Amino acid sequence: MIGTEHILAEPETVVGIILNAEGLVAMIKRNCPPMVGKWALPGGERWEWETPLAAMEREVWEETGIVVQKSSLLMKEGSIYYFLGYELHRDERFHPDFEVEQFQYMKLQDPRVTEAYPENQNILDKFLLL
Repeated sequence: MIGTEHILAEPETVVGIILNAEGLVAMIKRNCPPMVGKWALPGGERWEWETPLAAMEREVWEETGIVVQKSSLLMKEGSIYYFLGYELHRDERFHPDFEVEQFQYMKLQDPRVTEAYPENQNILDKFLLL
């Protein structure tokens, strides 16, 4: 467990929009505040020594067991970095930590994709759902 001394004084959040070979997006059902029980894109806070890209790759692994490839920054909005990436490999034996209740791939148009954070719809509309 990482102590709070490694969190940035002004936190930055990273979000991974991770697609599989079928074009479905990786989603997690949250098991801790905020938005307990809601579906969300995998993501979290960046540690002080990480680049935003490395933080996104770490968060996606911790929450889904997915190793990401071909990642690129879509947009930075305030203190939130949005990345697009593709599944290279997913460890089927992976069990997420306490933060995640469930993992599932969904169609981008599924309303659960923006259930926890409706503002993500703007990013999806702009970059993926054209």
